[in-house]
Amino acid sequence: KVATSTAQSNWLIGSACLIQPDGTSALGALTGSATVRVRLNGGAVRAIFKSTEQTGTGSAQNVAHGLGVVPTRIAVYPSDLSPATVGSVVLAEGTHTSTNVVVTVTTSKKFFVIAWAE
Repeated sequence: KVATSTAQSNWLIGSACLIQPDGTSALGALTGSATVRVRLNGGAVRAIFKSTEQTGTGSAQNVAHGLGVVPTRIAVYPSDLSPATVGSVVLAEGTHTSTNVVVTVTTSKKFFVIAWAE
């Protein structure tokens, strides 16, 4: 019934729109304006994790993410693209948990993991 900008002990209802449909800024809401458009339950990102560079083992690997919940989305991307090591890279997701992203990556191939929770 009433929304507040106070984060502690309140529920996330959505995310504030910084540009309104008419092209004007909604930043006034950040400086005390009482009105702002909000995308309700619009999949606001609660937390994002980016790993350090990892090295594939060819087996399932756990990469600790620290999100505290099972990630909503995962992106795994190879970073070892030098000509001397070019070759096919196989990436496969496992069953992620509230503590780890689980991936299998070709042995010796370098990669990063990005995970986020909505």
